[in-house]
Amino acid sequence: MDLLQMLILLTITGICGATAIVVTGFSPRGVMILLVSLISGTIGAAVGAVLGGWFKAWAGIPVLGWLFIPLALLYDVFLVKIGTLRLSITFTLLGSVIVIGILMGLQLILVRTDRRVSKVKESDGISS
Repeated sequence: MDLLQMLILLTITGICGATAIVVTGFSPRGVMILLVSLISGTIGAAVGAVLGGWFKAWAGIPVLGWLFIPLALLYDVFLVKIGTLRLSITFTLLGSVIVIGILMGLQLILVRTDRRVSKVKESDGISS
């Protein structure tokens, strides 16, 4: 994989990450949105590749039941080939949404913990 193919791949995963940020409503501050969208898109592509492999093995893509036909069609329609790498946009978006959901959960836990610590510090300052 040469430099141009790597840049194209990072652009596609960055767009998928930015789309996942919009879909989930996650709001990183400032310039961090670019970094978060790139990281979540790249990690989401890896998670999506694992999910896509499991899905193909479980559902048997050539012989599908009626339930998974739309997802299988999306898998085939949004399949991008970059050099020797094949990237499913559907599973990259799904993986990015999962990664952003985990980040949102971590942010919620950290904000709640920070508020509890600040309340304890305020109550210690008042009682002294």
